[in-house]
Amino acid sequence: MNTKQIKKRTFRRESDWKALIEEWQQTDKKPAIFCKEKKIAESGFYSWRKRLYPDLSNKRKNPKSLTNLFVPIALTTSEKPANGLILTYPNGCQLQITGATDPSILRMLNQAMGL
Repeated sequence: MNTKQIKKRTFRRESDWKALIEEWQQTDKKPAIFCKEKKIAESGFYSWRKRLYPDLSNKRKNPKSLTNLFVPIALTTSEKPANGLILTYPNGCQLQITGATDPSILRMLNQAMGL
């Protein structure tokens, strides 16, 4: 006879998930660690986070921290780089700029990327 234990599923309401996700936002823990400590399914956590907080699904857990991702730079020479500029976004996408570019276009691209 098979003596494997069957895990009992815990039903959580939307308000329960909301409270858990808000609790996670107050920590510095990765979702996997938080879920393990709380004994909740990581897949359920991500599913409910996406449903309740769609803005967090593609960003870091603290969206306010995204405002400081870019730092000012200064060229040490008056010459422009020969090959232009390549911006690498957190998701791995790269933007290559080869000529003079209007800063408002860069701002729109960053907004489109969610930054």
